[in-house]
Amino acid sequence: MQSNEIQEQFDALAEDYDTTKKKNAYYFETLIQVFRKYITHLQDPLLEIGCGTGEILAQVTHAPSQGIDLSPKMIELAQLKYPNHRFSCQRLGFIQLEQR
Repeated sequence: MQSNEIQEQFDALAEDYDTTKKKNAYYFETLIQVFRKYITHLQDPLLEIGCGTGEILAQVTHAPSQGIDLSPKMIELAQLKYPNHRFSCQRLGFIQLEQR
């Protein structure tokens, strides 16, 4: 599958993505707990690749962080929900990070 096909697929899922995650709450809550267990400095900025709508990034760290996703629609929702984080639409293999 080409990256543009994957992007289109996730763009189509974007509006219902958070609702779908709520239906699978046990999995996502467990994932967040595991991240919190191993990421011991919750005040440090993080980078999440494949951030979707930013939900996991926002729950794992309190520091302004960066999320990257292939889907422009996912990034648009993430920016609306979590304006204290930076989100950008980028393809894996071509990632450019903003310097502070």
